[in-house]
Amino acid sequence: MGRLRQRALDLALKWEGGAFWSATAREIVARWGGVRVGAYSYGSACFVVGALPAGTVVGRYVSMADGVRVFTRNHPVGRLSMHPFFYNAALGFVEKDTITSGTLEIGDDAWIGDRVIVTPGCRRIGLGAVVGAAAVVTKDVPDFAIVAGNPARVLRMRFEEGTCEL
Repeated sequence: MGRLRQRALDLALKWEGGAFWSATAREIVARWGGVRVGAYSYGSACFVVGALPAGTVVGRYVSMADGVRVFTRNHPVGRLSMHPFFYNAALGFVEKDTITSGTLEIGDDAWIGDRVIVTPGCRRIGLGAVVGAAAVVTKDVPDFAIVAGNPARVLRMRFEEGTCEL
């Protein structure tokens, strides 16, 4: 992102009371980064254009620690070459992307810990989910699940089954 856009984002966050409150900052990351950030969500990845891939949707009230990394596609390991020249149109060697990028939806009130890595196998981190620090998330996280580890696995649910269904 250019310096002027980053300055506009920084000023919006400053003048509108920070990440919890700034509607303008949300508009900037949506317009220039293709990321929708819900009201009252916060975290450095939410408000640095390019930190989250375009198409990512962050719900409302999401808490996101530093160092969160999200990847929406892998190198094509079944091909003769895995180099981006052969699948990424932005590099000018192929007319169109030859592998697709996924998207990621982070549900409302999720908590994503420090240095979490989300791989292309995960398309959704559920409503009220907790992802422990340094977890490597390789598949979808259910609503209200607490996951941790490498690969991340469900440790337990935050609430009893009946409560989760409300």
